[in-house]
Amino acid sequence: MIIEKIRLKEDGRTVGIKTYQFGLIPKVEYADIATIIRPPNIFQSLTHQLGFTFYVDTKTYLLPRGGKILNREILPVVLNGVYINVSPDEIII
Repeated sequence: MIIEKIRLKEDGRTVGIKTYQFGLIPKVEYADIATIIRPPNIFQSLTHQLGFTFYVDTKTYLLPRGGKILNREILPVVLNGVYINVSPDEIII
């Protein structure tokens, strides 16, 4: 499935993944970060030019390079299945 948007939820443990069914109907699915699996390096290197590829359960997702990433700085951490600490004490403005 091609991702249109991916967003970290406020709990730091879940991401919302927006795709389009049949290319027309918007669909948002939520996945626990710990269930995200990155493909083996050989597959990842083949798809790297297209964007970021990962699996959740039995589904394969592709986040194109031009996709909307609302939390770009934490994307690598999320794709490695690591939870994000979003406690208010950690926010620095």
